[in-house]
Amino acid sequence: GSILVALEAAIGAPCSNWSVASPSCFMYVRENNASDAEAQRDFFVVGSVREPCDHYVSLWAYGSAGFGGFSQRCNNSSEDWRRAKRRAKLGKPPRLALKVGKPPASCSFLGTSPPRYDARADVERFRRWIRDPKVHGAIYRRFAKSYLDPAGEMHVDCWIVIDRFIPTLMSCLHAFEVQGGVVQWKRLRRILYAKGQPQSTKQAVRVKAGADLRSSHHGPCSLYFNNNTAHAIQSGPDSLLYRDFSGPTGFEFSGCCGSSSTNGSKDAHLD
Repeated sequence: GSILVALEAAIGAPCSNWSVASPSCFMYVRENNASDAEAQRDFFVVGSVREPCDHYVSLWAYGSAGFGGFSQRCNNSSEDWRRAKRRAKLGKPPRLALKVGKPPASCSFLGTSPPRYDARADVERFRRWIRDPKVHGAIYRRFAKSYLDPAGEMHVDCWIVIDRFIPTLMSCLHAFEVQGGVVQWKRLRRILYAKGQPQSTKQAVRVKAGADLRSSHHGPCSLYFNNNTAHAIQSGPDSLLYRDFSGPTGFEFSGCCGSSSTNGSKDAHLD
């Protein structure tokens, strides 16, 4: 994604493993794998976060386009279900004693009007999808698995907030540099402002895309939420992201589909 491309430009290639911590490389921790106190002692830990309502819209649109875990579960379940029905008509049992069930109900609520999935019918599908028990609270569950250790503690030094991607990225890079990290500002500037170099231009587009990931994949967040669905998010499990993980911990969301302020900094700049 945009964050990895930006870090590769600013710092270098990922470290080969945890044992070779270095100011000139970084470790990428995949989703659902929280860093711990030991990792924070050896590394400058950067987390990424997105306002929950906006995150749900992105997750739904990504699944509607056929990507991600939600879509994979729908595709796999649908194909298994079709195969099982075909074999049942022939009087045959499912292969390998496979336990086959209908696709999750949420699968029928994915969007059907690409590329932005912003038709009125898709907005209604989204509002049904967001209330599905398997979906409701998914953003907080992902956050907890990715950033909270067994004791409920977070070990993150700086946050990149997706709706303020460039300034919070720069703020984290400055903080990393203060702690002894090496930032290749010239290389990052060259990628961000590249002209005429196909590879660099491609990287620049991916990095800059982080500043507005909503521009081409789905409509504005506010299109999909009404008062009822917004209240369901802000009063459900995801409410913890608005309430408990704001202020001193690094980010603050103003509400469903609202913007955020991060690390108390103004828009950062390239040195």
